[in-house]
Amino acid sequence: MAIPAPAPGAIPAPAAPAVEAAKVQAESATAQAESEGRVERVRAWAGLVAVVAGDAAIALAAILGIIHFTNGVPSSQALPQVVAILSGAFTAIATMTTAYFGIKSMSNTAKNLVAKSSK
Repeated sequence: MAIPAPAPGAIPAPAAPAVEAAKVQAESATAQAESEGRVERVRAWAGLVAVVAGDAAIALAAILGIIHFTNGVPSSQALPQVVAILSGAFTAIATMTTAYFGIKSMSNTAKNLVAKSSK
């Protein structure tokens, strides 16, 4: 049996409450997913900026330390201090950067695994 078409100018019947609730719920889920995506991008950029700023601060401290120990003029007596400063700075920068990217990649892996298991 065919459903008759509404007469011209007739007001359509309101949709069932369950259909409206499903639409609202779907729109809410979409908005929440978009919001979570924005928050994740901000977290990623903030973490990267913090690591770059920390690396720059360590490099600046190393440069200032070298200038202090050499008094602006390189000499063979200051060479051990310069080597120690540079190796310490390199180690600190490499450790901090590696830790950031290691933690970030593990966090992304865990989120992907959770997302796959919830489907």
